[in-house]
Amino acid sequence: MNLNLKDNKHLFLVLLIVLYVFSLVALFSIYNLRGVSWDFVAHYLNAKSMISSNFLNYIKPLGQSTIVINSHIYFETDRAPLDSVIMGLIMLSGAKEIIPIYITILATLLFISIYLFSKYFKVNPLISASVIITPYILKFSFLLNSSGALSIAMLLISLALIKKGSIYAGAFMALAGLAKYISIIFFPLLLLLGSNRKRAESIALLFIVSLPWLLFNLIALGNPFYSYLASFSVYSNSTPGGLPILGAIGEVLGNLVFPIIVLLILAGYLFYRRSRMSRKDNDKNIMHYLRSNIADLKSIIMNKGGTAQILASLFLLSVIQYLIVVPRMMEFDQIRLSYFVYIAIALMIITALNGYLRKLPKNKNIRLIPTLVIMIIFSVSLLNVAYLSYSVRQPSSNWMISATNNSTLKDTVAELQLYNLSNCNVVSNSWIYLRYYGIKAYSPFYYNNTILKYPVVLIEYQGVNETYVKDKGASLLFKEDMVDIYLPSGFECVTT
Repeated sequence: MNLNLKDNKHLFLVLLIVLYVFSLVALFSIYNLRGVSWDFVAHYLNAKSMISSNFLNYIKPLGQSTIVINSHIYFETDRAPLDSVIMGLIMLSGAKEIIPIYITILATLLFISIYLFSKYFKVNPLISASVIITPYILKFSFLLNSSGALSIAMLLISLALIKKGSIYAGAFMALAGLAKYISIIFFPLLLLLGSNRKRAESIALLFIVSLPWLLFNLIALGNPFYSYLASFSVYSNSTPGGLPILGAIGEVLGNLVFPIIVLLILAGYLFYRRSRMSRKDNDKNIMHYLRSNIADLKSIIMNKGGTAQILASLFLLSVIQYLIVVPRMMEFDQIRLSYFVYIAIALMIITALNGYLRKLPKNKNIRLIPTLVIMIIFSVSLLNVAYLSYSVRQPSSNWMISATNNSTLKDTVAELQLYNLSNCNVVSNSWIYLRYYGIKAYSPFYYNNTILKYPVVLIEYQGVNETYVKDKGASLLFKEDMVDIYLPSGFECVTT
C-alpha cells in the first residue's frame, strides 16, 4: 500500500466513513442499553408539544417558572428550540423511531461539519474527526444533551464559511445559537469576515434566521427574548459545584492526551532539526530562527480571516463562556458544559498537527511518517469509541444510570398501572422520565392547592433530589427498593 499523504485522500475518506459508522454503532449500543438522559428527553417532550394542535393556546408560563405543564403539553421555555424543531419534523413525517433517527441525523451533521471545517481550513479530515470524536463528545453531547452536538456542528460549519469568506456563516451561526443559547457568545466571530459588506450581510442573515423564534417568543410568551432570559436565569441561579474553576477542563482534556503527546513529539523533533540547521549556518543562529518564526506567526494572526486569528478568537470566546457559565453549575454540569473550550482546543491541536506533518522533511526516510501518524491517531480514536460501547455494558458502570431505559422507571410505570393511577396526574422528582412513558407527571417545584392532591412518586437517582417533593401527611401506598408511592390525605385522581 502506498502510504504517501497526498496519494491517500480516498483511503482517508473511507476511514472517515468507518469512524462515522463505529460512532453510530456505539451510540445505538448505549441507547439500546440505557436510553437517553434528562435533557434529551426534555427536548423530545418540547417537540411533541410544538406539533400539538392547540400548542399556542396552552403555552402560557406558570408565573415566573420556565415550565409550561398541564395534561396536554409539557414545554420548557428555557430550552433552545433547534433540537425540538428537528425532532418535531421527524414526528410529523410519521416515523416511529424518533430518537434513533434523530441520533443518526445528529451524527451525520457532525461528521459533515467536521469535513467542511477540514476542507476550508486545509487540514486532513481524518485527523479532525479522530481528535473531535471522543468518548467525551459522544457521551456528553449526544445522549446526555443532544443540543451540545448540534451546536458544535453548526459552529463548525459557520467557522468553515468564515474561513471561506461566505456571508452564509451568519445563518449557521444563528442556528448554533438556536441549538444552544450559550453559543451566542460566538456571534462576534462574524466580524472576521473580510469586508464591511460581508459582515453586514452575514449579521442580517443571522437576524433573519433567528427572527421566527424571536416572533414566537413575542407572541406566545410576551417578550422576544423570553426564552433566552429564562435560560440564562437558570445558569445564574444554579448552585456552584465542587470542582475548582479549572477542574472541569482537567476532566475534559483527558480525552486529548494522545494527540497532545503526538503534537509535542512532532514539535520537539522539528525544533531540534531546525536548530541544528541554524547552528550550521554561520550567518544565522538559533535566535534568528526564533525571531523569523515569531514574525511569521504575527503575519498569520494579523491576516483577516486567517486560521490563527479565527481559532484564537474562538478560544478566547470559549474561555469567556466557560468562566461565566461553568463555575456556577453543579459538578456534573461543569464537565458537560465545557465542550466549547474542548472544541476550541481540539481545533488548535488539529491545525497544529496538520501543519507539523506538512513541515516534515520530504526525504524518503521520513515521507511515510505523516500518514503513519494519522493512522495511529485514527486507530486510537476507533479504540476509544469501541471501549466506550464496551465499558457502558459492564455491571460496574454507573454512567447514565439515570436514563429512559432504567428498569426502575419501567417498574414504577407498571406499579402505577397496577394501582389504577397511570391516568391520574402525579407529582414526582422524576417527572421528565415519567412524562416520556406517558404518565402525566408534574414538577415538584411549582406546587399549588391542586397539585397537593396528586399521588406522590419518589424514585431514587432518577431526577431531582426526592426531598423537593412534599409527602407530608401522605400515606405510603407502595415501597420497593428505590421507589415510593404515596397518597396524600386529600387525594383526587385528576385527569385533566
